[in-house]
Amino acid sequence: TRATKKTRNYDVKHLETAINTVLERKGTVILPCFSFSRTQELLTTLYDIYGVRSDFDTPIFIDSKLSCDICELYGNMLEGENLSKWNDVRNWGNVNFIVDKTESQSCIANDMPKIIISSSGFCTNGRVVGYLKKYIQDSKSMIIFSGYTGDNPSYLSYRIKNYRENRLIKINKEMFHNRADCIVLSTFSSHADINDLIKYGSSL
Repeated sequence: TRATKKTRNYDVKHLETAINTVLERKGTVILPCFSFSRTQELLTTLYDIYGVRSDFDTPIFIDSKLSCDICELYGNMLEGENLSKWNDVRNWGNVNFIVDKTESQSCIANDMPKIIISSSGFCTNGRVVGYLKKYIQDSKSMIIFSGYTGDNPSYLSYRIKNYRENRLIKINKEMFHNRADCIVLSTFSSHADINDLIKYGSSL
């Protein structure tokens, strides 16, 4: 589906409603996410939704060393209004950057309601796998994919998304009940759709 301003606004509102629902029931939101660009885009979107709300005190964790490094690089590369906006996002009091693996394990173990942005986007590896092992079994929590999730069951992201056919999911040779809610925000995807591919191929 081609992203338009209307469809993007719909997805942003969908994201806000989903997060509010999960937090009201004291659950955790997991956003499996690519480290480059997507993490920063989602974090900025969360800031646009909640940054002006004085009553929003839910912690947001960026848990990926690479994601944290790239967030730091953004501060060195952006200029002007973009830099000013990114500094507001990065210095937002709700945001916590996790680099150390021990701190990551402590965050997984902590049952407090929270929002996690962690790599990888397809859930094939990375620290997000640790969060999934715990929270995929929690019916109060939700996994939110921000784009393409793969096209076959070899992708863990695909199996989670298609939960009706995958009530039990194997993660690193362990079986887990697939009980968490799941939604997909397709307009955040950077994959070209069929029309874009045809147009590009025809121009070669």
